[in-house]
Amino acid sequence: MIRVQHIDMPEAHLTIGWYQPEAYAIGKNERERRSVAQLVSDTCGPAAALEHRDTGAPYISGIEHPPLISVSHCAEAAVVAVSAGRQIGVDIEQLRPQLQRVRHKYLSDSELELFSTPDLMLLAWTAKEAVYKAALTPGLALHDISLTLPEPSVADPTLMRSQATARGTHYDLWHLTLRPDIILTVALNYPPK
Repeated sequence: MIRVQHIDMPEAHLTIGWYQPEAYAIGKNERERRSVAQLVSDTCGPAAALEHRDTGAPYISGIEHPPLISVSHCAEAAVVAVSAGRQIGVDIEQLRPQLQRVRHKYLSDSELELFSTPDLMLLAWTAKEAVYKAALTPGLALHDISLTLPEPSVADPTLMRSQATARGTHYDLWHLTLRPDIILTVALNYPPK
């Protein structure tokens, strides 16, 4: 049903499940549920189970010393991101016209100037969604998250790095271009001092 891809990043591990044609024979919610369950098992072992807190935040049960986890999906893939010690958030998104139409809802006036192309708007959207998930802060609005422009990696042109701040907490962001129209962003809170 999915083709699995593993990616190691600084202080995080990503497991991406690309939907195969037979996956579209079932409904969207069931496809996402089954795919994420397989990704959790592939990442954390067969005894691991994904559960959700009352707030909706995911966590792993069934294993000793479970990692911190975040989950996301788009039309063509699902992703599970885990970290052993830093709060993590992940978002995967495909380029779509709606992001440009609602940009004023998630970008500040200064960010509207910085993130002015469709590709950069997609990157900003995934960044803010990933930070929102990592922050675990009720009432956090996307406008409360400030972004810096990403810097490309010399070693890997599909990987960019930036930073974000949300209510005084700082986050490292890793942006991975999986395809020209699909971006995945991982947010990790700065380690405690």
